Amino acid sequence: MKRKQLGGLIARNLRVYFSDPTGVILSLLGAMIVVFLYILFLSNMQVDSIVAEYPTLPRETAENLMNTWLMAGASAIAAATTGLGAMITFVTDRATKRFDDFLVSPISRSMLTLGYMLVAIVISAVMTTVVFGFGVAYCFATGADLAWVDIGMAFVALLFCAISFSAIFGFVGSLLKTTGAFSSTSVVVGTALGFFAGVYLPVGVFSTSIGNIVSILPFAQGAALVRNFFMNETIEEIAVLSPVAADSLNKYLGVSLSVASHDLSFGLIAIILGGFAVVFTCLMWLAISRKVR
Repeated sequence: MKRKQLGGLIARNLRVYFSDPTGVILSLLGAMIVVFLYILFLSNMQVDSIVAEYPTLPRETAENLMNTWLMAGASAIAAATTGLGAMITFVTDRATKRFDDFLVSPISRSMLTLGYMLVAIVISAVMTTVVFGFGVAYCFATGADLAWVDIGMAFVALLFCAISFSAIFGFVGSLLKTTGAFSSTSVVVGTALGFFAGVYLPVGVFSTSIGNIVSILPFAQGAALVRNFFMNETIEEIAVLSPVAADSLNKYLGVSLSVASHDLSFGLIAIILGGFAVVFTCLMWLAISRKVR
């Protein structure tokens, strides 16, 4: 019975979300705008800076490095923005009082929470796959050397980010009462995430204190996890030419993160992201159970 109820909730919420094509497209814009702006205006500047700093690196290698860096970061942003976008269904249900119908039904609030949460994860995974697919195609088209194993592992890392970020923004969405508040929150989040994930600017550009704040947040950590795999071939190519340059660029570009001189291993990052998923799923359940009236 519970499985049937959950399946019905998931199917209903997916239909509601994808019934608005404009909203679906807009949920992708946060990540795609970053990609296009970077390609059009910032790419050459970043590549010139790296080539000037490390003259032994071929320009083509520097271009491949920045392309893979950007696409991995943009995909991580998409996992967050689309996870928040999926919560429009809950906010609309709450604003239009449709949620009241659920409250008088035999469906438990924990089941309702799970229905919204799983849909957010599914939507985040689907939309992130679109952005990631574009990123892989673009990197191949521009000559980047990507191993299929690394692509697969980067995609698994993205799915892990989709789960964690959907939980975080599922909780954020569960606190919003109107579609106007949701729209404003989406704009703020979409803009801020580019900095928090180290996509607008590399983490190495920030001061030590700001760099520590960015590195301790799950968004930069998720991006680092994806970049570790997606940039692997290019970083190894650089390491052959200059191990010092490879290590320095890993830190500058936010592939290797540290907080107060303590390095964050990728195993630790995975544990942190898993912890965020559990904690914020519970907080979302509490918000829906106790605050929705």
